[in-house]
Amino acid sequence: MLADGSRVLLGPGSRLTVPASFDSARVVTLDGVAAFEVVHDAARPFTVHTANAEITDIGTRFTVDGIPGGATDVAVQSGSVSVRPSR
Repeated sequence: MLADGSRVLLGPGSRLTVPASFDSARVVTLDGVAAFEVVHDAARPFTVHTANAEITDIGTRFTVDGIPGGATDVAVQSGSVSVRPSR
């Protein structure tokens, strides 16, 4: 459970880096696989960074497979997300 009420289930050997607070933006970094159930907040989008992509919540439940060195796979269970290549 994250401070904003969102839930994350990490896969084996996965790592999620979360800032000390979500003051102005909610941005986390994922190495591995995780399922997200995000509390939507239009004023503070929830963004997941992986080695190859940036996934932004648009009110949804989704899974990200962002293992370094491979492609990033995103599976949406409900709602929608925006996916774009990392910078």
